[in-house]
Parts: sequence; structure tokens; C-alpha cells
Amino acid sequence: MQMKNSPLWRFSNNIYRKEGVSEILLHLQDKFFIDVNMILFVAWLASINRSLTAADIQDAQKLVSLWRIRVIVPIRHIRRSLKDFSDTHYLYEDVKKLEIDTEKEELKILYDNYIALSSEQKGELTLDLLESNLHVLNEIHFFDEDKIVLTQVKKILAIAMG
Repeated sequence: MQMKNSPLWRFSNNIYRKEGVSEILLHLQDKFFIDVNMILFVAWLASINRSLTAADIQDAQKLVSLWRIRVIVPIRHIRRSLKDFSDTHYLYEDVKKLEIDTEKEELKILYDNYIALSSEQKGELTLDLLESNLHVLNEIHFFDEDKIVLTQVKKILAIAMG
């Protein structure tokens, strides 16, 4: 089944492939359990002049949490486990594609609800909104007490976003 490529999916796919982006986002996901898609979602919202409150992020996470926990995470574990077995490269690639498709579905859920999950900000600079949205995400997850990683994430996303 081919899912429609939403603007959020296209943005996420484009940004994620830029140099240095996947590494830092995966680091946040693995170390602090922050969903890469949620980071890309808050960045995309900034790029279209939309801001988030803590309640908005919590609502967004509620929308996708069951999907993430029951579908994405188990598939990710299977994909990672396949690395432990020889001669399973073909299965690894199939499971990786399935994982990407499930992440695309998560982004579709977020995209379908983004108006309800954010507020329009007229005249705000994208970088200011990016910083604001990332700070709110940090408040929810408290992944960066010293704001060092947050600054790195903002910088790499700002560069990737142009």
C-alpha cells in the first residue's frame, strides 16, 4: 500500500538525509527515548510558522504513542536483532523498509492533526520558532539540562533547513 507523501513526510525525509542530522537525532532517540519523528515534527511546524505548547506536544505524543509502542518499536528491535545473525541482510533490508513505512504512518497521523496540535505565529522567524518548539520538547522530556545537545540539534536542523 502506497501512502500519500505529506509535506511533513517530504520535509522529514529531506532533513533526515542531510549531513549530521540522522546521527544526532538517533543519538537523542537512543539515549533519551525522544522519538525522531517528534523532533522532525516540531522542526517542520517551525518551518511553516507554527508553534507548540507543552500541552500540544503531550497531545501529539498521545496520538502516536500506541502506534509507536506496539508497531514501530517492536519492528525496530527486530531490525536491530537481525544484525546479530549472518546471512540475513535481505531480511534486514525488508524489515528496515517496513520500519520506515511505519514511521511514515506515524508522521501521517501527526500531519493529519497538526492544525489542532499547534498555533499559527504570524511574522515569527523560523529559527526562533525552531528554538521555541525544541525548548518546549526539552521541557517535556528534560533530555538536556545544560542545553548543550539542544543547541547542537537546533544548529544542525537550522543548517539542514537552510
